[in-house]
Amino acid sequence: GRAILTAASLILLGALYLHVSYAVAIVLALPVILLYPWVIIRALTFRARNSSYQNVRFEFRGTYLRAIDLFVVQWIVTILTFGLGYPYQRYRQSKFVVNNSNYGATHFEFSGKPGDFYGIFFLQSFFFALMVGVFGKIFIAIQSTLPSDIIEPDTVGYMCSLALLVFLRTAVWNLVWSHTSLDGYLFEGTIR
Repeated sequence: GRAILTAASLILLGALYLHVSYAVAIVLALPVILLYPWVIIRALTFRARNSSYQNVRFEFRGTYLRAIDLFVVQWIVTILTFGLGYPYQRYRQSKFVVNNSNYGATHFEFSGKPGDFYGIFFLQSFFFALMVGVFGKIFIAIQSTLPSDIIEPDTVGYMCSLALLVFLRTAVWNLVWSHTSLDGYLFEGTIR
């Protein structure tokens, strides 16, 4: 609780100081950025320790230093590559979470490949371009015949973005589960 309160306070102070000085805002953001991987590790550890199946507990044993690499450094790489590194980041994060999880004394294993994640993200990009083109043409065609307050362009854009977000999260979830095994038994992701 205190960590979340501290992080929220630092974010609020950073937002206030952003109007005064960018240097002060960056200095205040640094502790929040370094706290982020710690919060992720603690949350995954808490969830695993408080979960069990047939009286056998789960365990998460990921380290803070590895989490800094995956949840801070990898974001910087993603920004520097203008988002092209994001599928690889998701691949590494998924592999980290799965491979550092146990069911009792048995380790989970992740067998996915970066290309699987790139396939999903490029498919999403294709659908996004298609939706923008199709809905853009339809909206332009019917906009002149309808009163301006019936359909807002932003609403159509938000609906398309939401649909693509649901597609992406579902596809990644299914991909991760379909490439996760426990003691030789492969899981199957079946969310539709």
